[in-house]
Amino acid sequence: MKRRILAGTLVLILVTGLCTGCQNSQGVQSTEQTAVEQEDAVAVQGKQETGISIHFQADGIQADASQVTVEGNVVTITQAGTYVLTGTTSNGRVVVEVGKEEDVELVLNGVDITCPDYAPIRVTQAGDVTIDLAEGSVNILSDGSSYQLTDEEDNTDGVIFSKDDLKLKGDGTLYINGNYKHGIVGKDDVEIKGGIYIIQAVEDGINANDSITIEDGTFTVSVGDDGMHVDELFTINNGTITITESTEGLEGHQVIINNGMIDITASDDGINSNNGSDSESSETATGDLEGNESTDEQTSEFSGGFTISENGMMPDRMTPPEMWSDGTMPEGMTPPEMSEDGGMPEMPEDGMMPEVIEPEEVPQLQEGQAGRQPDGGRMQFDSQNQGMPEGMGMMMDADEESLIQICGGTITVDAGGDGLDSNGYLKLEGGTVRVSGAMNDGDSAIDYGIEGTTSGGTLIATGFSGMATSLSRSSTQYNVMHRTQETQAAGTQIVVKDSQGQEILSWTPKKEFNNIILSFPELEEDEEYTIEFDGNAETLMI
Repeated sequence: MKRRILAGTLVLILVTGLCTGCQNSQGVQSTEQTAVEQEDAVAVQGKQETGISIHFQADGIQADASQVTVEGNVVTITQAGTYVLTGTTSNGRVVVEVGKEEDVELVLNGVDITCPDYAPIRVTQAGDVTIDLAEGSVNILSDGSSYQLTDEEDNTDGVIFSKDDLKLKGDGTLYINGNYKHGIVGKDDVEIKGGIYIIQAVEDGINANDSITIEDGTFTVSVGDDGMHVDELFTINNGTITITESTEGLEGHQVIINNGMIDITASDDGINSNNGSDSESSETATGDLEGNESTDEQTSEFSGGFTISENGMMPDRMTPPEMWSDGTMPEGMTPPEMSEDGGMPEMPEDGMMPEVIEPEEVPQLQEGQAGRQPDGGRMQFDSQNQGMPEGMGMMMDADEESLIQICGGTITVDAGGDGLDSNGYLKLEGGTVRVSGAMNDGDSAIDYGIEGTTSGGTLIATGFSGMATSLSRSSTQYNVMHRTQETQAAGTQIVVKDSQGQEILSWTPKKEFNNIILSFPELEEDEEYTIEFDGNAETLMI
C-alpha cells in the first residue's frame, strides 16, 4: 500500500470525534496541528492507519489539511496522497480532483457515508485511485434514488464513480447500497484485489467501460440488472462471487474465467458475451433488425411461438418447431417447396411465416444411443433430443471478438434464459461448470454465435430441448447431448456412472429439465454410460 504504515495493535475507540480541536460554524475543524499530527493513526474498527484524516460526523466534516477543501457537506481532495476516512454522516460526499498523473489512496476505516442526491465517492480526475478497506473495518456507502447532476455532461451514476482507473483492495468489508443506478462504476479500468463486498443496486453491481479484473475478494451481489458488466474485457483470476439476483449475471465483450468460486442466479443469461456495449434489460422494448422499436402493429404472431417483423425478416434467435425422431414434421405441418436455388421460399404478402422447412438431413440414431463425431470430436444430439445441432443456432448478430473462455474454477449458473451465451466463441478448457437453464424451449443451457468447444474440464448443463445447442465438431474432448425420456422435476439428482457402475459426477439442478449436455475427461469412445435420475436409469452409448 502506498504511503501506508500499519500499527502493531488494534485499538477500539468509541468516540464521536477522533481528532482534537474545535469546530467552526460549518463543521470544519480548525486547529494548528502540524503535518505530522495530521498523519497520526486514526483508530476506529480496524487497525491504525496512517494518512490525512477525513472524519465525518452529523454536524460536519473534520479535515484540517491543505490537500483538501471542505464546502458544506462536500470534501474535495486536491493533491496526491493517502487519506483515511472515518465516521458517519447522512449527507456527505468525497470528491477526488487531482492532476492527471497524480495517485490518490482512500483508506476506508469504519466509515458510513450516505449521500442522498449524488455519489458518496466521485473521482473527477486522477491518475490511479485506490480504495483500501482497512483490516477488520466495516464500511457503508449509500446514495439516494435521484441525483442532482452538475450539468448536462455529468454522467455520474454509481455509489462509487470514477472517470479514471479504479482499484479496490484490503481486508475489510464494504456494503454498497445503490438506490439510483449502479454500485461501483469505472469509466476506464476497474481492478479488485481483495476485500468483502456486499452490493445491492437498482441496476448493475459493478459497471466499467474498458475492463474489470478480479484478482481476489468475496462478493455478494443482488441487483436489478447485471451483476457485473463491462463493455470490453472481464477477467476473473480468483475470488468468491455469489450473485443472488440479477437480470444477467456476468457480462462483457470477452469474459475469461481462470479460477474462482462463482454462483450465479439470473432471470436472463447467466454469463453473457455481448457485442462490446452495454445491454438493455430484458424488460425494455425490443426493436427490429434495423434498430426500430417494435410495436404490436409491426409484428405478427406465428403459432410456433415467435414473432416476425413487418418486413418479413426472421428474428435473430428464432425457435424452430420440434421434429419427430424419424425426421418427419409434426402433424398438420406441411413443409413448402424449396426455391430452385435451394433458398427459402418467398414470404407471403400477409407477412406470416410459411410452414416450417425441413432440414436437409436429420441424424437417424437408434433409441438411447448418443451421436458422436467419428474423429473423436464433439458429440451430436442423440435420437431423443431434437435440439439445434451445431451450426444451426448461428446468431445473425455473431461477433468474431465475442468470447466466453473458462479455464478453471467452479461455476454454477441458475439462468432464466441461456446459461452460457456468447455472441461469438464459447471455449470450455477447464474447471467445473454446472448450468441449470431456462424452463422453456426458447433458450438453451449453452449458446454461441460462431463456435462452442470443449477441450478440458467438466460440464453438466440442463435445460429444455427446443433450442438446445450441441457443441462444435472442433472440440477435442468428447461431449454428448441427451434428451431424457421424461421431463425431470426440479431438485432431481443426476448421477452419471461408467460401464463399471462407478460414479463419475453428480449434481442436482434447481429447475426441471428434459435435456442434458455432458462433457468430462472420462468420456470415451465406444463406452456405455448410465445417467440416473433419482435412481431411474437411462443409458448412453458413446
